[in-house]
Amino acid sequence: MTRLSDSPGGTHDLGAVLSQSDFLTTTDLGIILYARDGTITNCNDTACHILGVSREDLVGGSGFDPRWRIVHRDGTAFSPRDLPGAETSHTGKSVSGVVLGVDLPSLSRRWLEVHSSAISPRDLSRGIVSVYRDVTEEVRREQMSNLLTSVTSFMALSLSEVELLQRLCDTLVQQAGFALAWIALEPREKHPVVPLVFSGAAELLDALLVSAAPRGDDSVAERALRSGRTLIDNDLVGPPGQDSSSPHPDEECLRSQVAVPFRGERPAVLCLYDRHAGAFDEVTVQGLEEILRYVELAIAHVASMREREEALHVALASAQAQRESEAARADIARRFQVVLENSLSPSIFTDADDHVIAVNDAFCTLIGRSRDELTGASLLSYVHPDDLDVVTDAHRQLEAGAERVRYTKRYVRTDGSIVSVEVSKTRALDDSGAFLYYVRSEQDVTQERALSSQLSHQALHDPLTGLANRALFEDRLARAHERSQRQGLMDAVLLFDLDDFKGVNDVHGHYVGDDVLSAVARRLLAQARPHDTLSRFGGDEFLYLAEGLTSSQEAHQLVERLTASLEAPLDINGLRMHQRASVGVAIWDSSNVTMAELIQQADVALYEAKSLGRARAAFFTPTMHHDAVTRYTLTQELALALENREITMYFQPIVNLATLDVEGFEALMRWHHPTRGLVPPSLFIPLAESSDLIIELGEFALEQSAAALASWARHHPDVAPYVAVNCSASQFHHPSLLDLVRRTLADHSLHASRLVLEVTESVTLADAVDTLAVMNELHAMGVRLALDDFGTGFSSLSYLSRLQPDYLKIDQSFVNPPRDHTNADALVEIIIALANKVDIFTVAEGIETHEHLEKLRALGCRFGQGYLFSPAVPFAEAGEILTHPFVV
Repeated sequence: MTRLSDSPGGTHDLGAVLSQSDFLTTTDLGIILYARDGTITNCNDTACHILGVSREDLVGGSGFDPRWRIVHRDGTAFSPRDLPGAETSHTGKSVSGVVLGVDLPSLSRRWLEVHSSAISPRDLSRGIVSVYRDVTEEVRREQMSNLLTSVTSFMALSLSEVELLQRLCDTLVQQAGFALAWIALEPREKHPVVPLVFSGAAELLDALLVSAAPRGDDSVAERALRSGRTLIDNDLVGPPGQDSSSPHPDEECLRSQVAVPFRGERPAVLCLYDRHAGAFDEVTVQGLEEILRYVELAIAHVASMREREEALHVALASAQAQRESEAARADIARRFQVVLENSLSPSIFTDADDHVIAVNDAFCTLIGRSRDELTGASLLSYVHPDDLDVVTDAHRQLEAGAERVRYTKRYVRTDGSIVSVEVSKTRALDDSGAFLYYVRSEQDVTQERALSSQLSHQALHDPLTGLANRALFEDRLARAHERSQRQGLMDAVLLFDLDDFKGVNDVHGHYVGDDVLSAVARRLLAQARPHDTLSRFGGDEFLYLAEGLTSSQEAHQLVERLTASLEAPLDINGLRMHQRASVGVAIWDSSNVTMAELIQQADVALYEAKSLGRARAAFFTPTMHHDAVTRYTLTQELALALENREITMYFQPIVNLATLDVEGFEALMRWHHPTRGLVPPSLFIPLAESSDLIIELGEFALEQSAAALASWARHHPDVAPYVAVNCSASQFHHPSLLDLVRRTLADHSLHASRLVLEVTESVTLADAVDTLAVMNELHAMGVRLALDDFGTGFSSLSYLSRLQPDYLKIDQSFVNPPRDHTNADALVEIIIALANKVDIFTVAEGIETHEHLEKLRALGCRFGQGYLFSPAVPFAEAGEILTHPFVV
């Protein structure tokens, strides 16, 4: 089936479909086509509607229009390079599910879910397609739900109506992002409506009140109070002094308002203002009305608490004033009993030693004990043991003369459950100032405390493994270092990175990957010391804080114990899996490094451990930091080296050992740095392989080698050398390799047999199935293959027969071995004999002496290269070698 992106015209044809298809013009999804440079080339009508502009305004413009302020869900601005289309243009990868807010000129903020992908994954120049879904209602509904949660969390703790309303205004401005919020009570007689509390832009509130006064019209707040209905103005004309001529007028003036009436101790109205037009849609208004219903209940609760407290004070004052009258005492006792028994708030009266004199049913229900059981008992016997000091300290404050104390404590109920309460405790005195008893009013806050504890745990712990997250880890690291410095000890940070964890996700899926992460966390946690901290740092990395070490040797022993815990296979839903980890360790003693620098040192040490192979550990040294800086600097400079024409290809001749004729060349890359001079490939090639640069360098090597072959064919038609180009693991397994080879051969009119791709054994072993498939495709084209560094890896004979390379390259460590390598000659003889038996040509590397040459000739080696013939030389010198046979 032919895809639109692969058909002739590509973007043009897809643009035509956008313009003509009934589906694309009626769907509720906005679709925009971008050129790779970000220019909009086409769109459907829905995209214009969503963004509030015409097609003429969109097409030809930039995907990052300055008229639109594009923000993340937390309100921070998107940078142009972080937008989904820009990321797809840069990486070629699809981006899905990104939610962003767009501030449209003269319209409300809209929330869009964006999916972006290349029109043709093989050719980004065809452009990018982005699909937009309007999720404004979903986001606003979620925002209002979060807002309701925040409001209810503080309602029960407010001590007065004014405090509650002020915190409500603050939350609406600080969390919900409204520009201005104020609340007014219904005025008495014919006085104007005046804000009782407010939050936000005070200067805008002043401007609103000043501009409204001379007109004499009823304000929106007054009309809402009078009608009892919510009033909305989503296209507000700002009062004098508001600047609507700026490029973003919504930054300077108020564009929407809503007035929502509700009932406090007397009728009240909430007035909200937003800098966006259309901000108060149905979802937002319903959410605000729901919040105010909870506020009404909270105000009623505050009023009830105040009335009960006033009633208690009245009863106490009356008791003191009429203590001489027995009849008055009886009346007071009756009033006291009525107040006590009818109070919904748990209430307790205790003597000087805090033994219970009287309690009400609400308190008995609260702690699950009868009145008879409580009367005469000490309250301390029911308090949670960990809270005894809090209760005792509060009692001392009252004895020292404090009028009232407030504190929180926990009771242990009969069934063993725990209940948390907030306590207000006062002393009752007679007319002479003598002590009578203590009065407590308590409120059950168990649910609020549980919710707060849950939210606190979620904020400080990883949801998958339950381990500390980065914020909690850094807090504990700072505290640990303070303790260690006082005690003259040291701390260590261990950074674990799971080896080849990507393979787990690729083969078994992310759910199994999550189970592996949890299992590894349990293994490490089981070996952790009691006072240390294990944290999930992110992805497949774990941070371990070892506190109070006496020596670095102790850190070594800890690393050995933790890594040993991962040696046994994991049992993941019936799958037996081995999962090792590499570890970087940084020691924090009295040195003046920051926490961030310490974690960075562990990361540098981890890089060193990874470079040594799998399941290794490395301790940070200053040399590692210098090497890391050098690697980073070189990587940055390498990214510009091709553009600055610092990278060139050299060619080392491959010689027929019998005739000394040049059969071909191995293409070798050279980097001539402007200040460092010649940077060896052994340094910059590994840097390129650790980034995406290796793909770009590989394409450059293939193109330059093909160009050299084409030039030699024109100038030396009587010879037909081949060129062997090294192929990295990343390039060999990259999906674009086969198309790149076909295109390069076609562009330079080359026969495929003139190209040899060299791969190492490690490349072929990385993915046997994929390797065989790619090698079969290359063989079918006529491209020849060489297995490089043969004999230094696994060298499986069965695997060799399946790969069927055209050449085996014998590593120079066998041709010119070190003195202690006593079996090198025998191994070379075996390799050559094996290759000759299965009709594979052998190419010996590192031939430097006549002795090497004669030995290889005698063993039947067909081809070779080395300094005896020539080092790698620039393209021009290689052409000269073609016409001048070697004489040795």
